[in-house]
Amino acid sequence: MPRSHLKLASLDLRTPAIALLIAGVFAFATAQAKQSDSEQPIQVKADNSVMNQDKGIITLTRNVQIDQGTMHLDGYKGVGNFDLDNKLSHAVLTGKPAHMRQQMDDGSLVHGQADTIDYTVSNNTIVLTGDAVVVHEGQGEFHGAKLTYNTDTGMIVGEGGVGGQVHMILQPKKKAAPASKPAAATSASSAPAKPASTAPTLDLSLHPAAAPQPAVASSTH
Repeated sequence: MPRSHLKLASLDLRTPAIALLIAGVFAFATAQAKQSDSEQPIQVKADNSVMNQDKGIITLTRNVQIDQGTMHLDGYKGVGNFDLDNKLSHAVLTGKPAHMRQQMDDGSLVHGQADTIDYTVSNNTIVLTGDAVVVHEGQGEFHGAKLTYNTDTGMIVGEGGVGGQVHMILQPKKKAAPASKPAAATSASSAPAKPASTAPTLDLSLHPAAAPQPAVASSTH
Protein backbone atom coordinates (compact mmCIF):
# COMPACT_ATOMS: atom_id res chain seq x y z
CA MET A 1 0.00 0.00 0.00
CA PRO A 2 1.27 3.54 -0.67
CA ARG A 3 2.67 5.42 2.27
CA SER A 4 1.07 8.77 3.09
CA HIS A 5 3.35 11.65 4.02
CA LEU A 6 1.92 14.96 5.24
CA LYS A 7 4.09 17.96 6.11
CA LEU A 8 2.14 20.54 8.08
CA ALA A 9 3.05 24.00 9.26
CA SER A 10 2.59 24.45 12.58
CA LEU A 11 10.71 -2.20 28.47
CA ASP A 12 13.11 -3.39 30.56
CA LEU A 13 14.01 -0.56 32.98
CA ARG A 14 17.23 0.14 34.85
CA THR A 15 17.68 -1.12 38.39
CA PRO A 16 16.32 1.65 40.63
CA ALA A 17 18.46 3.39 43.19
CA ILE A 18 15.54 5.01 45.05
CA ALA A 19 11.90 3.89 44.69
CA LEU A 20 8.83 5.77 45.93
CA LEU A 21 5.25 4.46 45.87
CA ILE A 22 2.82 7.37 46.03
CA ALA A 23 -0.94 6.94 46.18
CA GLY A 24 -3.11 9.29 44.16
CA VAL A 25 -1.29 12.01 42.22
CA PHE A 26 2.28 13.28 41.96
CA ALA A 27 3.89 16.12 40.04
CA PHE A 28 7.58 16.23 39.17
CA ALA A 29 9.55 18.77 37.18
CA THR A 30 12.25 17.33 34.93
CA ALA A 31 14.81 19.40 33.04
CA GLN A 32 13.55 22.06 30.64
CA ALA A 33 12.23 20.58 27.41
CA LYS A 34 13.70 21.60 24.05
CA GLN A 35 12.38 25.14 23.60
CA SER A 36 12.93 25.23 19.84
CA ASP A 37 10.59 22.25 19.23
CA SER A 38 7.41 24.33 19.40
CA GLU A 39 8.73 26.55 16.59
CA GLN A 40 9.30 23.63 14.23
CA PRO A 41 6.80 22.35 11.61
CA ILE A 42 4.82 19.21 12.41
CA GLN A 43 5.32 16.24 10.12
CA VAL A 44 2.83 13.37 9.97
CA LYS A 45 3.57 10.00 8.33
CA ALA A 46 1.57 6.79 7.99
CA ASP A 47 1.09 3.88 5.62
CA ASN A 48 -2.57 4.83 5.04
CA SER A 49 -4.57 8.03 5.56
CA VAL A 50 -8.16 9.17 5.06
CA MET A 51 -8.79 12.93 5.15
CA ASN A 52 -12.16 14.58 5.84
CA GLN A 53 -11.53 18.22 4.99
CA ASP A 54 -15.07 19.35 5.91
CA LYS A 55 -14.64 18.12 9.48
CA GLY A 56 -10.90 18.74 9.66
CA ILE A 57 -10.18 15.14 10.65
CA ILE A 58 -7.55 12.75 9.34
CA THR A 59 -7.44 9.03 10.19
CA LEU A 60 -4.05 7.32 9.98
CA THR A 61 -3.25 3.61 10.17
CA ARG A 62 -0.07 1.54 10.35
CA ASN A 63 3.34 2.98 11.22
CA VAL A 64 1.89 6.33 12.29
CA GLN A 65 4.56 8.91 13.14
CA ILE A 66 4.32 12.52 14.27
CA ASP A 67 7.50 14.61 14.53
CA GLN A 68 8.11 18.18 15.66
CA GLY A 69 11.75 19.09 16.17
CA THR A 70 13.23 16.54 18.59
CA MET A 71 9.76 15.37 19.70
CA HIS A 72 8.58 12.08 18.19
CA LEU A 73 5.33 10.13 18.59
CA ASP A 74 4.45 6.81 17.00
CA GLY A 75 1.70 4.20 17.14
CA TYR A 76 -0.34 1.77 15.09
CA LYS A 77 -3.33 4.10 14.57
CA GLY A 78 -3.86 7.85 14.85
CA VAL A 79 -6.63 10.41 14.54
CA GLY A 80 -5.74 14.06 14.00
CA ASN A 81 -7.73 17.30 14.09
CA PHE A 82 -6.95 20.44 12.11
CA ASP A 83 -7.88 24.05 12.87
CA LEU A 84 -9.15 26.64 10.39
CA ASP A 85 -5.57 27.42 9.32
CA ASN A 86 -5.08 23.77 8.35
CA LYS A 87 -2.65 23.22 11.24
CA LEU A 88 -2.65 20.09 13.35
CA SER A 89 -4.19 21.01 16.71
CA HIS A 90 -4.74 17.63 18.33
CA ALA A 91 -3.78 13.99 17.73
CA VAL A 92 -4.51 10.68 19.46
CA LEU A 93 -2.25 7.68 18.82
CA THR A 94 -2.92 4.12 19.94
CA GLY A 95 -0.68 1.08 19.89
CA LYS A 96 0.59 -1.90 21.86
CA PRO A 97 2.13 0.34 22.99
CA ALA A 98 2.38 3.81 21.43
CA HIS A 99 5.63 5.72 22.08
CA MET A 100 6.93 9.25 22.60
CA ARG A 101 10.34 10.82 23.06
CA GLN A 102 11.84 14.30 23.31
CA GLN A 103 15.26 15.79 23.93
CA MET A 104 15.78 18.20 26.83
CA ASP A 105 17.72 21.45 26.61
CA ASP A 106 20.51 19.84 28.65
CA GLY A 107 20.88 17.08 26.05
CA SER A 108 19.19 14.33 28.09
CA LEU A 109 16.32 12.29 26.65
CA VAL A 110 12.74 11.74 27.88
CA HIS A 111 10.87 8.80 26.40
CA GLY A 112 7.64 7.04 27.29
CA GLN A 113 5.02 4.54 26.23
CA ALA A 114 1.34 3.80 26.86
CA ASP A 115 -1.71 2.21 25.25
CA THR A 116 -2.92 5.69 24.21
CA ILE A 117 -0.99 8.91 23.65
CA ASP A 118 -3.05 12.11 23.38
CA TYR A 119 -1.18 15.20 22.12
CA THR A 120 -2.75 18.66 22.32
CA VAL A 121 -0.56 21.10 20.41
CA SER A 122 -2.10 24.32 21.77
CA ASN A 123 -1.24 23.65 25.43
CA ASN A 124 1.93 21.58 24.85
CA THR A 125 0.65 18.48 26.67
CA ILE A 126 0.98 14.77 26.00
CA VAL A 127 -1.31 12.51 28.04
CA LEU A 128 -0.25 8.86 28.27
CA THR A 129 -3.02 6.49 29.39
CA GLY A 130 -2.94 2.75 30.09
CA ASP A 131 0.22 1.19 31.59
CA ALA A 132 1.93 4.54 31.14
CA VAL A 133 5.67 4.86 31.63
CA VAL A 134 7.86 7.95 31.22
CA VAL A 135 11.64 7.72 31.65
CA HIS A 136 13.96 10.71 31.96
CA GLU A 137 17.33 9.12 31.33
CA GLY A 138 19.74 9.63 34.19
CA GLN A 139 17.05 11.27 36.35
CA GLY A 140 14.17 8.88 37.03
CA GLU A 141 11.19 6.93 35.73
CA PHE A 142 7.47 7.35 36.30
CA HIS A 143 4.70 4.75 36.13
CA GLY A 144 0.94 5.20 36.44
CA ALA A 145 -2.47 4.65 34.92
CA LYS A 146 -2.23 8.19 33.50
CA LEU A 147 0.82 10.43 33.05
CA THR A 148 0.65 13.98 31.70
CA TYR A 149 3.87 15.35 30.21
CA ASN A 150 4.36 19.02 29.29
CA THR A 151 6.46 19.27 26.11
CA ASP A 152 7.45 22.85 26.97
CA THR A 153 8.33 22.76 30.68
CA GLY A 154 9.15 19.06 31.14
CA MET A 155 6.65 18.77 34.02
CA ILE A 156 5.23 15.28 34.61
CA VAL A 157 1.95 14.74 36.50
CA GLY A 158 0.91 11.20 37.41
CA GLU A 159 -2.39 9.64 38.45
CA GLY A 160 -2.81 6.15 39.84
CA GLY A 161 -6.40 5.58 38.79
CA VAL A 162 -9.18 4.10 40.91
CA GLY A 163 -7.63 2.17 43.80
CA GLY A 164 -4.24 2.31 42.13
CA GLN A 165 -0.91 3.93 42.78
CA VAL A 166 1.64 5.85 40.83
CA HIS A 167 5.23 4.68 41.01
CA MET A 168 8.18 7.06 40.82
CA ILE A 169 11.83 5.95 40.76
CA LEU A 170 14.45 8.66 41.19
CA GLN A 171 18.12 8.24 40.36
CA PRO A 172 20.51 9.91 42.84
CA LYS A 173 22.80 12.56 41.49
CA LYS A 174 26.30 11.35 40.79
CA LYS A 175 28.79 12.59 43.34
CA ALA A 176 31.96 14.24 42.15
CA ALA A 177 35.05 12.08 42.49
CA PRO A 178 37.18 13.15 45.49
CA ALA A 179 40.26 15.14 44.56
CA SER A 180 43.42 13.10 44.74
CA LYS A 181 45.78 14.07 47.53
CA PRO A 182 49.14 15.47 46.41
CA ALA A 183 52.07 13.17 46.91
CA ALA A 184 53.92 13.92 50.13
CA ALA A 185 57.25 15.65 49.53
CA THR A 186 60.24 13.71 50.74
CA SER A 187 63.33 15.28 52.21
CA ALA A 188 66.43 14.11 53.96
CA SER A 189 65.08 15.38 57.26
CA SER A 190 61.72 13.63 56.91
CA ALA A 191 63.02 10.37 55.47
CA PRO A 192 63.28 7.60 58.09
CA ALA A 193 66.82 6.94 59.24
CA LYS A 194 68.36 3.76 57.91
CA PRO A 195 69.74 1.38 60.50
CA ALA A 196 73.51 1.44 60.83
CA SER A 197 75.29 -1.42 59.16
CA THR A 198 78.60 -2.86 60.23
CA ALA A 199 79.16 -4.72 56.98
CA PRO A 200 81.54 -3.08 54.51
CA THR A 201 79.92 -1.38 51.55
CA LEU A 202 81.12 -1.11 47.98
CA ASP A 203 80.92 2.19 46.16
CA LEU A 204 79.94 1.27 42.59
CA SER A 205 79.37 4.81 41.40
CA LEU A 206 81.61 6.19 38.68
CA HIS A 207 83.60 9.33 39.42
CA PRO A 208 85.58 11.40 36.90
CA ALA A 209 89.33 10.80 37.05
CA ALA A 210 91.22 13.47 38.92
CA ALA A 211 93.30 15.78 36.73
CA PRO A 212 97.08 15.23 37.17
CA GLN A 213 98.71 17.86 39.38
CA PRO A 214 101.78 19.68 37.92
CA ALA A 215 105.13 18.80 39.50
CA VAL A 216 106.53 21.45 41.82
CA ALA A 217 110.29 22.05 41.44
CA SER A 218 112.14 22.10 44.68
CA SER A 219 114.86 24.70 45.19
CA THR A 220 117.86 24.52 47.45
CA HIS A 221 119.13 27.42 49.37
